Amino acid sequence: MKKIACIIILLTAVKIASATNYYISPSGNDSNTGTITSPFFTLNKAWSVVQPGDIVYARGGVYRYSSRQNLHYKNGTASDTIRLWSYPGERPVFTKSSSFTTPSFPISLIYLKGSYIHIRGIEVAGFTQETSGVWYGIAATGSNNNKFERINSHHNGNGMGIRDNCNNNLILNCDFHHNFDPITDYGNADGLSVAYHTSSLQNTVRGCRFWLNSDDGLDLWENNGSVTVEGCWSWKNGYRFDGVTTAGDGCGFKFGTTTTEDGTTFKRTVRNNISFENRTRGYMQNSAMVRFYFYNNIAWNNSQGIVFSTFNLAHIFRNNIVFENNENWNGNYSNSVRDHNSNSPTPIATSADFASTDTTGVSGPRQANGNLPVLTFMKLVSGSDLIDAGINVGLSYTGSAPDIGSYEFRSSVIPPATVNLAYQSSLVKSSNASEVEITYNVTLAPVVPSLSCFEVKVNSTVRNITNLIISGNKVYLTLSSPVNPGETVTLSYTKPATNPLQCTAGTFAETIT
Repeated sequence: MKKIACIIILLTAVKIASATNYYISPSGNDSNTGTITSPFFTLNKAWSVVQPGDIVYARGGVYRYSSRQNLHYKNGTASDTIRLWSYPGERPVFTKSSSFTTPSFPISLIYLKGSYIHIRGIEVAGFTQETSGVWYGIAATGSNNNKFERINSHHNGNGMGIRDNCNNNLILNCDFHHNFDPITDYGNADGLSVAYHTSSLQNTVRGCRFWLNSDDGLDLWENNGSVTVEGCWSWKNGYRFDGVTTAGDGCGFKFGTTTTEDGTTFKRTVRNNISFENRTRGYMQNSAMVRFYFYNNIAWNNSQGIVFSTFNLAHIFRNNIVFENNENWNGNYSNSVRDHNSNSPTPIATSADFASTDTTGVSGPRQANGNLPVLTFMKLVSGSDLIDAGINVGLSYTGSAPDIGSYEFRSSVIPPATVNLAYQSSLVKSSNASEVEITYNVTLAPVVPSLSCFEVKVNSTVRNITNLIISGNKVYLTLSSPVNPGETVTLSYTKPATNPLQCTAGTFAETIT
């Protein structure tokens, strides 16, 4: 009997997962389906349906939430993150409504508890402090492998808190400014705090800006883990609303305290940062009982530049510029390597070494990719003896040796293009008579002027302004009481010397009445 060989092919059905795009909008409704034409309103609703690989697009405009938005119990994967992104070309602004219900700890407007999440391009503003304690615009606890990118958190109690054992998170190209704590003596209002972490954890802060926070710019309070801080700017911290009156601690970068001692391990890598015009200290060890790599940073025009006054550990300080502070170095560095800095013993940095020490533009629009604005501020000028005067610490450089400071010398900088910025109109909506809406012709940058720059009169009497939000091409001013039908409203804006209203190309808005 002839045998017939049979080849049996087994076909296995494979389920191919497809990512879903969901949408939220200030005009959306949680009864909708979450599509671009039928968007949700709350993040809570969007988070109830997302799965790994999905994107939640936040459309532009102001979201006024009456309760905390809990991004809980949903995790992406390394290959399929869950994304909360601003819709391309639009700016979503999240704030609290007048009926907001104060949640339990942590008090925050947005609270993340998850892993492999990517949040990009959102703005959190006006989450002002109403009770003692810390009011975070954004808080994350027990969250790992996340990316927080191009977030603008301002005029809150505390800008953002990455706390309570979060690991391997990247905070990238974010801005934290004008966060204030008027209730507990201005001391709980950092721009960003990466705090309360155990020794095995690691997080990175890169390309961020911190300014005019009433306590500190960046605070690593009770962080026993490893933190890398690179390419960040921090200035004018430690002041109240007017930018002059004394407030909290006023450090640009604060690196402790730690609750355990690990004097043999490098757990702080600090490189290519600039700290300037802070009320007290540019960089402060603050009882961080760990070792530091401290490379290519600049401390300028602070009360004290670099302060490492506790636990005389074996740190490494190289290629740093420290000049024109009331006190440049403070502490005991006898166990540290401290060479090739701007005063060890030469070369000595002066203002003549820089193309500019003018701070104009430091809070201005970022580049299209989210990187810091292109300025001449603190960049070396041709002929400076700080060029090629450093030592190789593993960072890229040109020339015969690294330069001292945060930037390698470049012969030219291309200025940004000029864009016309023009006022269009103003109105008080009948649906929200406590808000004045001002419209410009192009998208505005996330640079928030002082409230004192604006004046609103109702029947010739000044009406107090309690909050200011910028979204897209609009400015929203919240008044202390609503406008009644038939009343006459007059608006004026006076361009200030610092943080003027501006478009994303850097053009300033002119004074209007």
